[in-house]
Amino acid sequence: MRFVQRLSEHTFGVEGLDFSVLLVTPLELLGLVQIKSGEWHYKSRPYQLLYWTIEPLLVFRIDQFDDGISLELEKAQVVGLGSMTDFVKVQGGILLAPASVGTRVKRWLELGVQMGGPLLLFPKTFLEKALAAALVLAAQRLDRTLQRRLAMLATTPGQASNPLDSDQLSVDSLLK
Repeated sequence: MRFVQRLSEHTFGVEGLDFSVLLVTPLELLGLVQIKSGEWHYKSRPYQLLYWTIEPLLVFRIDQFDDGISLELEKAQVVGLGSMTDFVKVQGGILLAPASVGTRVKRWLELGVQMGGPLLLFPKTFLEKALAAALVLAAQRLDRTLQRRLAMLATTPGQASNPLDSDQLSVDSLLK
């Protein structure tokens, strides 16, 4: 079976977000919910794409290393595509690292379709264009969500923020 895929990468900074804050921030504040040890679930809001209402369900593995935190997409299910769901593949990851002013975020996202089942009814050029458009929408949504959630953690001078005031799990407490 043929496979058509597209990749999107983007790096940006979040000024005012001290990287060390992320190490003690409850992961629930980033929209993640622990489903079992080492696995974190993120349920995206549904959105409209052509004739379908898409709702991505994502499972991440989180690792901390010397100078960063990695969120690697382990499983992704794109609910709402009917019989085409099994033919859509999603891969991706997020790297959070300290920067000179704030935190650096590097995101990569790859969408692919396996040419089989109901997708054989569509010309390859149509699928390539649809996949490219879907990737742009998904990447923009992911970037906006990351920027919004991380900006909420950023502090301005004189403003106190203590994520330790919560009994929720943090990256640092998980990885010790």
